[in-house]
Amino acid sequence: MADALKNPRIQELLQELGQAQELATRIGPSIDLDETIERLHRDLGKAMAQFARVHASHTLLPPDPGPLATQDLYTADDPEGDDDDDGWYDDGDPAQPGTLFDPGDLDDLTDIPESDPTPEQDEPDDEEPDVETVARMQRLRTDPSSSMGQLTADPAPTWLHHVVPFRDLLALPDDLHDVDALAVEATKVQWATGELVTRLDGLPAEIQTCFLGLLASRCQWLIQRLDVDVGPRLSLDRLRRYRLAGDLASVAGLEPDARPEYGSWADDAQQWWAVLDMGTAPGASDT
Repeated sequence: MADALKNPRIQELLQELGQAQELATRIGPSIDLDETIERLHRDLGKAMAQFARVHASHTLLPPDPGPLATQDLYTADDPEGDDDDDGWYDDGDPAQPGTLFDPGDLDDLTDIPESDPTPEQDEPDDEEPDVETVARMQRLRTDPSSSMGQLTADPAPTWLHHVVPFRDLLALPDDLHDVDALAVEATKVQWATGELVTRLDGLPAEIQTCFLGLLASRCQWLIQRLDVDVGPRLSLDRLRRYRLAGDLASVAGLEPDARPEYGSWADDAQQWWAVLDMGTAPGASDT
């Protein structure tokens, strides 16, 4: 069992489960929290089952001899002195030394493909990465064939009218460091993470990921600033569930060891907000 506990995915799930149970102890009954704990238990069970399928025959499960196994199976004793010539072994004289095969019998006629002296190098591709970054989305704003580049296309794509109102409703406060604005920000983020299916389903994956990045960075900022961070933590869990259900790329704010891309979560929120700007596409920036 110790081997299973070293599995990174199982460790991650146990950590999330511990945090969720700690929250449940602090705030009492909560439908969202109960659903989160139930989902984490299911995911943990699946992870353990997956680990067992790969490793259990060597580390976890005792060997099963089965009902027909015995300790005296395949002994060298001839039961009841049976001298039947049809036995599977021979007590006769040892074979005379000599060759077993005629010359040429062992010639290997198998064609073995020659190795390529110049193996192909892995070509860089534009597939969606496991963890999406603001910088990559900024670069895609200059590619008119991508959904990010189509944010400023003329004519506009048919899905754009769904993006504009949701982005406008998620306008950042004038000062993310303003204590008085934190309560409003917390309410806005919690509302938005409850609207993900309604507002984002059907949009291009890159656009959905940008909204996840915007909301996740704001959740992380609120967790750092609020004394009671239950709301933003539940919002983060909604974002993670939506990402997994949609098979979307992750973002920094949803990673287990979450760290901002631009020095602070407030800066990250402003960068994700800018990359969704409907005006002139911003230039690429890796800073």
